[in-house]
Amino acid sequence: MTGAKDIFLDAIDLSRADVAAFVDERCGDDAALRAEVQRLLTAHGVSEDVFGRAAAVASGLEPGDRIGPYELVEVIGEGGFAVVWRADQQKPIRRTVALKVLKPGLETRQVVARFEAERQALALMDHPGIAKVLDGGVTDAGRPWFSMELVEGRPITEHCEVDGLDKEARLELFLEVCRAVQHAHQKGVVHRDLKPSNILVTRVDGRSMPKVIDFGIAKAIERSLGTDTVLTVEGQFIGTPAYMSPEQVDDALDVDTRADVYALGVLLYELLCSKRPFEDETLRAAGLAEVLRIIREVEPPRPSTRGADARGSRTTSVVARQIRGDLDWIVMRCLEKDRERRYDSAGVLGNEIQRHLAGEPVLAGPPDLAYRAAKFAARNRFALLFAATVSLVLVVGIVVSLTQLARARDAERRKDVELVRLAELSSFFESVLTGVDPAVAQGEDTQLMAMILEDSAERVGAELSGQPDVEATVRAAMGKAYLSIGNTDGAEEQFQSAIELRSAALGPEDPSTLEAIQQLGTLLMTVERFDEAEPLLERAAQELPRALGPSNELALRAEGELATLRRKQGALDESEALHRDLLARWTEHHGATNPTTIKTLNNLAGVLEDKGDAAGACELFARAVELQRASNGELHPRALISLNNLGSALADLGRMDEATATVEEALALKKRVFAEGHPSLVLSYNNVAMMRRSLGQIDAALALFEEAAEMVDRTDTAASLNALRLRINHARTLSIAGDPESALGAYELCADLALERLGPDHQLTLLAESEAGWQLVVLGAPDEAEVFLENVLERIDGAVPGDVSRRAAARIRAGIVRKELGKPEEARAVLQEGLDLLSGPSGSKVPAGDWRLVARQALAEL
Repeated sequence: MTGAKDIFLDAIDLSRADVAAFVDERCGDDAALRAEVQRLLTAHGVSEDVFGRAAAVASGLEPGDRIGPYELVEVIGEGGFAVVWRADQQKPIRRTVALKVLKPGLETRQVVARFEAERQALALMDHPGIAKVLDGGVTDAGRPWFSMELVEGRPITEHCEVDGLDKEARLELFLEVCRAVQHAHQKGVVHRDLKPSNILVTRVDGRSMPKVIDFGIAKAIERSLGTDTVLTVEGQFIGTPAYMSPEQVDDALDVDTRADVYALGVLLYELLCSKRPFEDETLRAAGLAEVLRIIREVEPPRPSTRGADARGSRTTSVVARQIRGDLDWIVMRCLEKDRERRYDSAGVLGNEIQRHLAGEPVLAGPPDLAYRAAKFAARNRFALLFAATVSLVLVVGIVVSLTQLARARDAERRKDVELVRLAELSSFFESVLTGVDPAVAQGEDTQLMAMILEDSAERVGAELSGQPDVEATVRAAMGKAYLSIGNTDGAEEQFQSAIELRSAALGPEDPSTLEAIQQLGTLLMTVERFDEAEPLLERAAQELPRALGPSNELALRAEGELATLRRKQGALDESEALHRDLLARWTEHHGATNPTTIKTLNNLAGVLEDKGDAAGACELFARAVELQRASNGELHPRALISLNNLGSALADLGRMDEATATVEEALALKKRVFAEGHPSLVLSYNNVAMMRRSLGQIDAALALFEEAAEMVDRTDTAASLNALRLRINHARTLSIAGDPESALGAYELCADLALERLGPDHQLTLLAESEAGWQLVVLGAPDEAEVFLENVLERIDGAVPGDVSRRAAARIRAGIVRKELGKPEEARAVLQEGLDLLSGPSGSKVPAGDWRLVARQALAEL
């Protein structure tokens, strides 16, 4: 049953024109419920004509009564301590005003002080964006009143939605609001209740102009606006919870301009993505204590992660996709819990918006290292014991290394001895860096170490200058550490530096140089830059065995990476032969329990799975899991990778119960080992969700996809390959669930991320764009769909020459759109091209029956 609190929380954010009908509808004939809602609204001070004629009677006034030069017409609003009338003035000028008069029986010192404060606050201001005070006085009954400019308009959020304003237009309106609020701040007045219903948009000289109204709870900053201080009644909010800053809920007297900056941040958040930082449902469901905790402690998600509004508007979805970067940072700076980190005033915030609109750099930005470390420490006090210990060792390693470097330079006669010791120390430093690897730090939080690693990467060149071999060893170790925590950009930079340093110091044919080349090639393969990876891996696989011998571990690893590349390139027969030869040599020379022997076994199983031998793959994956757990324990990352792969093979065999249990076990264990956003963890989320979808458990699948999407957004890993694949599968599941609007928004976001991260010709970029275009077909928007699908068609053949199914699907989809747009000849030609591809030599190997049916049906209709 709906309670008074639910109705109250819904009502406080409605426009004055809607509140009366809303309360009538929700309360019906329940007089007790209506009375309780009235009590809450009156205490809150935001009741807007809820009780109509009753408000007028309660005020002791009637339409037609006169106050000063004004004749009362009708009640247009009611607050906790005053009634607002529409009133007409005939002399000395004719105009209609809003007249606010104190309610009878409320002439306490506190309420009169509050009423007088508002009148004086408004009288101080003269700005086109603030409703003007025109006159004031006292009624015959001794109750204060004042008249002000009558503002008739829509709340700013409603105006933006109804008129379909784009991002720039919304920001221009918001900038005007900032200027108005800054004017109030310069006059020493804080509004303390900024929200859409107090910012109305009107038409002035043919242009939209926002006006700030209701300074009813304003507070003087530098002067007393009345004879008494305006106090907050115990247990009663001064303000609206969704827009209140943390300091307002802690101490209503200790409020300054930064409270308004916080509220403006909430408003900007809502203008950009049509949602507030905290969902209405969350606040409605929470008790008072929980609402206060949320305001004080819970960090809201960035607006760019919130997607389209609840109504599925594609317009607001487009706006939301444009705010990553500057606008995210600006909003989140406004919403800082610590007001010292917010903008000082609305004027500074307005300047930031102006800089963004002009394409200039903004002051806001991602939190720096020190701030992120402090936030981390507040959340993870116990995990810091481990991280601090490793950090101490790291610092000691650097200091000792630098000391030894100085000695080596100053004592040439001991050069050989010192260089040996430096090599030992660099090895020690390398071992310290491996503490970042989840394989070593099993279950411990590695976020702080990752930040230290990032900071160290900026200093290592200066601190190890003059010793390129030592620096190269450290950089290679840092590259592996970056890769282990999923930071591929950082890893690439370090591996590239290691190659350059070793080539200069040792020569391009030295095994150490070739090892760094192999490491970079493996990284490029991991991020699917196969064309760049191939020459590097081929060179390492050819030259390392010649330099070190065919049974050397480094040489065997280089051959193994080339075998893996062949699998990813689709050369499965070659890859299988290479892997079987390598497995035999690893087992012979280094034993069946060697970590890379087991890795080779796992990789061979993956090749068999790709070739359709699910039974053979399942057997080898199970063996790999057994060996990994026996050698390294169940939490070792390679054991978890093999376990996840085993689940996939079990599903291929149709053993769905076992498969589901296996991938869910892998996910649960990975949550204990990997940091949030790690590619391996994202992969497991995707696999479990896909398993649930294959079982017809759509709601469970969507819940997992959404949990994972929030994680990657929270950790800034949304553009990683595994995260992009997860988003595509999430979008496809939304489509299956019958929600094409949300699916479209998800595909468009994925396409934007893939384009930025991978470029226009990457298969994931093309896949996301193609799927987005198809959703537009489903939604009956062929004109928009044509833009996506024709662009995909132009690039698909060069991007995925061996993927017949995807190339055919692109043609068939483009053909459907051309048919819908009345281009029969063009449609017929491209549809037939798609059918021809599926009917060619490779067609029988591609599960493309549905696309054949779609193409044939479309051709028949033509």
